[in-house]
Amino acid sequence: MTSRSTDTARLVSIDLARTLAIAMMFTAHVAPSDGPARILLATEFLTAPLFALLVGAAAQLAHDRAPDPGMCWSPPCGRCVSSLSGCCSPSAAPRW
Repeated sequence: MTSRSTDTARLVSIDLARTLAIAMMFTAHVAPSDGPARILLATEFLTAPLFALLVGAAAQLAHDRAPDPGMCWSPPCGRCVSSLSGCCSPSAAPRW
């Protein structure tokens, strides 16, 4: 159920899980009773683990999209370059 066409595309399954978590949180806080057969009581206990799962998924997605550890952002030259090229070294920085 995930659709991903480019690197910046959204994961539909993550968005659906977020929507479910928000709906469950709203139900847990607004429901006047436990509902028939105490079915709404489940929202009290399933919402926090779902949010925890989403936090882990978000952390993994952020980790996967992080730049390569061999890369650095070098303000003196203003571009992301390999640390082997010398632009990231302190000696390559202009003296102001």
